[in-house]
Amino acid sequence: MIGSITIFFQRLWHFATRSFLFQATIKSLLDNEAAIMTQKNAVSKSTLGITQERLEAFDERSIAVLAKRLDQDDYASPFDGLSDWHWLRALAIHRPELTLPYLHLIDQEPFDED
Repeated sequence: MIGSITIFFQRLWHFATRSFLFQATIKSLLDNEAAIMTQKNAVSKSTLGITQERLEAFDERSIAVLAKRLDQDDYASPFDGLSDWHWLRALAIHRPELTLPYLHLIDQEPFDED
């Protein structure tokens, strides 16, 4: 009788522990997914903000600042670097005269954006 009670409590403890770990794992996964979605939304907002007017506002100094950030590659998140890369690529397409010294920062593949 004592053996079966011990087994019962062992199984109960095992089930409770697994249930707690499962809940903690699910919560962690959901938190990570929420953080990823927040970062994706931030990137899409920043890259969707690329307009002709904003591209025309760039000058040699602002391009140099952007290129320096890309060259140093010291971003808080990879999404920040990706956003800067999108800006530099858009500038290379629409304002190539400003980006000539910084073409090494862009993966060059043939593109036709007409």
